[in-house]
Amino acid sequence: FILTLSNVIQAESEQSGIAQFDGQELIDSLKVMSFSNPNDAVDFAFEILKLYPSIRPNKSIANVFSILGEIYQAKGLSLQALEYYTEAERENVESGGLQEFPWLKVNMGNVYFSEGLIEEARSKYLEAYNIFANYEDSINNNNLAGQAVCQNNLGMIEQGLNNFTNALLHFNQGLAVRYTMDRPLDLVHSYLNIGQLS
Repeated sequence: FILTLSNVIQAESEQSGIAQFDGQELIDSLKVMSFSNPNDAVDFAFEILKLYPSIRPNKSIANVFSILGEIYQAKGLSLQALEYYTEAERENVESGGLQEFPWLKVNMGNVYFSEGLIEEARSKYLEAYNIFANYEDSINNNNLAGQAVCQNNLGMIEQGLNNFTNALLHFNQGLAVRYTMDRPLDLVHSYLNIGQLS
């Protein structure tokens, strides 16, 4: 069931408003909307933040902040993206759910990297990598993909610093993880990174 802003506005005019929707329904709808119509997604996100009645902090609100960060990052608005990612991180910490959001740290690292804040980016990638690698089920494909992405991003940092030996080490570690996943296109990405070192 995908909600739209008009569903929520219509529901608001009825008795219970946005409170009648499950948090996961709202997040799923917001994710879909963020790809199809980012501007409406921003409006919808602010409606959720304003009207969602759950006790704070909570993971649904953290997800809303994170999705807002992704939308602003896609628009090239790094400062706004980082502001919402930071709010998502704070909400996660306060709700005790930080272990569930390593991709948030990757996204924060990507913003730092794009702004030339290399040490901040490195720190976020390492934090994310440690979360992915230390999950109870660290060998599921999402966690493996996360480990590979973190290694490749760390390699890109080293490459940018002309530390080619360290870059190759990270790229090879990412490639080794990707070999276990049976996703050929991911392997190509790793090989492209390695090839760019030559």
